[in-house]
Amino acid sequence: MPFAAESGTTGCYVEALNDVGAATGECWGSSGVGAVAFWSSLSLPPVLLPVYPGYTSGGAGKAVNNLGVVVGYVMKRTNSGSVDLGVRWTRRTDGTWTTPEVLPDLGGVTHPQDINDDGVVVGAADVSRKNHAFMLIPGQPMKDLGSVGGESVAFSVTPARAFPILITGITAISNYNRGTLWRP
Repeated sequence: MPFAAESGTTGCYVEALNDVGAATGECWGSSGVGAVAFWSSLSLPPVLLPVYPGYTSGGAGKAVNNLGVVVGYVMKRTNSGSVDLGVRWTRRTDGTWTTPEVLPDLGGVTHPQDINDDGVVVGAADVSRKNHAFMLIPGQPMKDLGSVGGESVAFSVTPARAFPILITGITAISNYNRGTLWRP
């Protein structure tokens, strides 16, 4: 994969690829600090997406839909560790990017994992220090999908305009991860 040498990065990786050949992931430099990256084509160097104010220690793009909307997280280091924020970037018609929009939460950190072309986001949100799968439909509150066991993570959502919406992921049951299908 090409990386953004002009921005001082020394390596990159891709987390997700959409149906039109765009990708998102992370690039980092010699300092070890990462930045969220977007490739409009796998043969071109990535663009580093805008950072959220105060969150300059890294992060990663986790999913990109076919409209060029990226979801992921940003991170900042603190004296007691690090703090993550789940965010969404939207590509403007002129090719520039919006400042990351913070995604809602369920009381703790939100980690998005997928977004479809309708803008439905799924992932895991911290609830009482445990991961709970979530679904976020634009214009609605975040929905806790719950878990059969102690924790759960949603990894993928059906394509746009699919009905009913189906979500796949895992639920931890007795120290085992079980494949899970949610029909919210």
